[in-house]
Amino acid sequence: MLNVLRRSANSMIIKTLLVLLALSFGIWGVGDYLGNDTRAPLATVGAHEITIQEFTHTYDQELQRMKSMFGGKLDRKTADLLGLKNQTMARLINRHVLLTAVRDMGLTLSPAALTQAIATDPTFHRDGQFDETRYRTLLASSHLTPRDYEAGLASDLTLDQLHQALDQAPGIPDALLTDLYELENEKRSVAVLALDPAQLQARIQATEDALEQFLKDNPAGFMTPLEVKLAYVVLDSDSVRERVTIPQERIEEYYREQIAHYRTPEQRRVRHILVTIEAGHRTEAQALERIREARQRLSEGVSFSAVAKSHSDDVTAGEGGDLGSFGRGAMVPAFEEVAFSLAPGVISEPVKTPFGYHLILVEAIQPAREKPLDEAAEEIRAVLFEELAAEEVYKQSVPLEDQLFDAADLQALAKDLNLRYRETDWLDRGSAKLEGIERQEKFLEAAFDTGKGALSGLLELEGNRFAALRVTDRREPRLQTLAEARAKVEEAYRQRKAGELALAGLQKVLTAVRTGKQAWGPDAGQSIGLALQEDPVKPFTLAEAGAGAPPEEIRRAAFQLSMEAPIFPSVIQEGQRLVLVRLQGIRHPEADGLEQQRAALTRQLEDLLGQERYMLYLAALRNTMKIDIDRERLDRL
Repeated sequence: MLNVLRRSANSMIIKTLLVLLALSFGIWGVGDYLGNDTRAPLATVGAHEITIQEFTHTYDQELQRMKSMFGGKLDRKTADLLGLKNQTMARLINRHVLLTAVRDMGLTLSPAALTQAIATDPTFHRDGQFDETRYRTLLASSHLTPRDYEAGLASDLTLDQLHQALDQAPGIPDALLTDLYELENEKRSVAVLALDPAQLQARIQATEDALEQFLKDNPAGFMTPLEVKLAYVVLDSDSVRERVTIPQERIEEYYREQIAHYRTPEQRRVRHILVTIEAGHRTEAQALERIREARQRLSEGVSFSAVAKSHSDDVTAGEGGDLGSFGRGAMVPAFEEVAFSLAPGVISEPVKTPFGYHLILVEAIQPAREKPLDEAAEEIRAVLFEELAAEEVYKQSVPLEDQLFDAADLQALAKDLNLRYRETDWLDRGSAKLEGIERQEKFLEAAFDTGKGALSGLLELEGNRFAALRVTDRREPRLQTLAEARAKVEEAYRQRKAGELALAGLQKVLTAVRTGKQAWGPDAGQSIGLALQEDPVKPFTLAEAGAGAPPEEIRRAAFQLSMEAPIFPSVIQEGQRLVLVRLQGIRHPEADGLEQQRAALTRQLEDLLGQERYMLYLAALRNTMKIDIDRERLDRL
């Protein structure tokens, strides 16, 4: 809304609104409005103010990071339930606390170090080299100027220096190393009795009344999804295609700037025969004799391919020694020097490399070539179009946002502004009918948070696209009837009741074996009708994982037991099964193994202690700094 007012201050409608706002200020007072002023800080850290804009930018970054951890299936509401707002604020506060300390200590980053960091960032590379056009385009698409980006990066790199200095822990005592070595290398053996509750499902009576009550008591798993029908418009590069013109002079300028991209170095198609030198199998003299034997056969007219198959030790022998085509830099220097000095059809003398002795045949040469401008023009035009279109799309988003303010008909708006228009059938978040931008989280959030008939604001989406949508119809979630969800309800009911029955039965077995009334073993549950399974388990360490290792729940239980009290006092949930665990034996590690692991264990403890030192330093800094958070405004965001 503020953007609309700023951009449209000269229109009659906006002037009228401004007059009404001025009257409101006069009647109610300025203070009522300042409570929601976006310029007021959300928090202060010493002299630094954390603004809504800074918080929102960092929050969006953290949200994207969390989405990647959840496979993209995480919405904003769920993220906030997981504490993302507080985590973001804590991260910003910690950052500014540390930046204040860095400034106080006089730590700085040299311009050369900053330039090196940017130049070596592959994000800004084209064809393996830093590309300034790509650098500026990517920053522009994120609404960043080079100055702002470089200032933020310099702060990040300076904080990294501080972090690395604090992470360097002092010397590690031998007693601590010994304890860690014992913990990580001690092995334990256990016996496991397991019960799969699925075997008890047949005992469960699923009556109509029981299923109805189960459905009523557990509605969350049997709700229909929230569904919407949408009409929406999309502003993208196709929308501005006719507005973007690319002068021939700009194409020629780009061609000159990126000429290295359009040069193809000389390529040579090569075959070779390799005889390796292998200790205990073939001496260097023997290898040289065999490669000369191959050379003799070639001089007798035997084809290179045939001799490679009979004499070469390389994996290419089956293909007649064919290495394909390659340019300079692909092979070791001694091999490359000969391969790029031979004429086609000429076989080299024996060439020694770290791999052994080679005979080299150049079959063909593709000379170095520079793609002419007329061949590269269309490719360049496409690259420049994407760069210019990104700017034009952003520019056209301004009038689009203005016209959305009172748009009654999105289809007419799409026609006027050359936008893509689409109407959907019923959609839910997991619908297979979602297309393109409909799968983007920001679009989905707007679609399912907007009321029926309402229009979203302008959405800035990935891929340099903007969209706005109207919810034309909406079906709220409802509890399914038993008739609609019978199979699913009955399955869940039987699983729940079988699990409860299995847990109660296994707890009886546990009590019996711990008190000595029942011997440990697969027959321990026979008296109450439970068929237990005794699993063989190999000895394991606490941290051991992967094939053959027991699940973490069993490992943790085993390392809480002693030979004096060997049976774990609780039933353990292990996947779909319930298990009892009994310690069978403890095997301590060999004392002399500590020296072999000393370096790795020392690094591990240094990392742990260094991180602890860093956190203590941060906590001490926070205690000396005045920090205020506007909790009420933060919660409303």
